[in-house]
Amino acid sequence: MKNLFKYASEHWKALLAIVAILIVQAYCDLSLPAYTSDIVNVGIQQGGVEDHIPDAISAEDMETLLLFTSEKDGKTVLSAYEKDDKTYEEQAYVLKDSVKEAKKGIDFSHIWSYTNLRVKEQGFKTCKKSNMRL
Repeated sequence: MKNLFKYASEHWKALLAIVAILIVQAYCDLSLPAYTSDIVNVGIQQGGVEDHIPDAISAEDMETLLLFTSEKDGKTVLSAYEKDDKTYEEQAYVLKDSVKEAKKGIDFSHIWSYTNLRVKEQGFKTCKKSNMRL
């Protein structure tokens, strides 16, 4: 046993790193059921995300969104937002007040599912690189 500790003392940094990594692994393994529970509770039992329409979206994310919409839908989305350079650190699009009142009746889920299907078919990089409109 003395010989074991003698040789282990030479590599104490590596042993400490191994113990730390094992603790992180145990934490991740134990938190996985909580994540799965959240997926089931929010995604299945509660019907998913409540609000499909964000109140604000960055200019970069808006460009990405417009890559996956038809020209008609893109114009509809852009008409619902206005550019805002003052509220956020970067340029953003903010939902117009008139749309905020009416957004409860709007359903964009068909656009999101069509976008997901298109990305699965062609891949995100291909769609973005070609600046393709769906």
